[in-house]
Amino acid sequence: MVPEQLRLALAAERSSVSPLARGLGAPSESWRLPDGDLVVEGWAGDPSLFAVRRPDRRLVGWVADTGDGWGSYIDGHLVIDAIDGDPWYSRDAQYAVFLLRAALDQQIA
Repeated sequence: MVPEQLRLALAAERSSVSPLARGLGAPSESWRLPDGDLVVEGWAGDPSLFAVRRPDRRLVGWVADTGDGWGSYIDGHLVIDAIDGDPWYSRDAQYAVFLLRAALDQQIA
């Protein structure tokens, strides 16, 4: 494996486990995106992870700090660009949530 592929594989391994499977308990904070179609939940005990749900509480994905930036995940898979295959990393969690919504809107995940 080349170093870049190894780095991406390690980042995916660190962040691909669903927030529901991590035993974090109830979220300590939540907020709605401006258009109200998604709810973001976070945990004080793990500031590197945010669950993204529909208003009916159905989990649609999450964002996690991978060490290389914030990655967006759907069904445990890092969202990547369909053209160049690069992951959609962000420098902050909020923008990663917007990237996740863009992926859901485009039905690319």
